[in-house]
Amino acid sequence: MIRRTVPRPKVCEDALPTDPDERLSMSPASSASDPAFWRAGAISMTIVMLVVLVFLTVDSLEVIREGGAQVPAYTVINREIGYAYDADAGYDIAKDCARAQGLDLPGIAL
Repeated sequence: MIRRTVPRPKVCEDALPTDPDERLSMSPASSASDPAFWRAGAISMTIVMLVVLVFLTVDSLEVIREGGAQVPAYTVINREIGYAYDADAGYDIAKDCARAQGLDLPGIAL
């Protein structure tokens, strides 16, 4: 049996870095140990979160503005809302309703 040996390709030693630190930086797993990697990640995450914060703030201001879907107009908010006991009816009645009906209940100025 004849054994053939395949010649190995010669590695060009000039193409490889001579500094051991440079050789480590060529490995794909070493980016996690690089402080610049984490700095760039922190900066990009901060920018993304600031954009999200601005979007949510603008959206919230539209929802909670006076007269919006979640907040009634100030004319409704500033009106007195209360109840007074109506002895004839036997239950509490809203003061504005009692005024509209002309009922003479205690605590309601007609």
